[in-house]
Amino acid sequence: MYDEKNEKNFKYQYKYNDQKKIILIQQFFSNDKKSIHYKNSYNKNKLIFSKSYFEDNTKKLKFLNYYDLEEKLLYKEVYDQNGYQISKYENQYNKK
Repeated sequence: MYDEKNEKNFKYQYKYNDQKKIILIQQFFSNDKKSIHYKNSYNKNKLIFSKSYFEDNTKKLKFLNYYDLEEKLLYKEVYDQNGYQISKYENQYNKK
């Protein structure tokens, strides 16, 4: 089941899974239409795990950022146009 809400450059899409937990998908375009941004939030093992996705259409790079409940960056990954990972950053506070 999907519910959609559109505002200016933003598109919000809500998907409900079998457990009636909300998976929120936000999609928006930059004003110059050169990039697409996505943000997915979903329930994983009783924690909300957030992933943002940024695609730069000019350089054909894809950026994935993973956040925890407090919106602290966990990982940052960069992929080239062929889908190969070219960098990965892990926030040091994760390493305990």
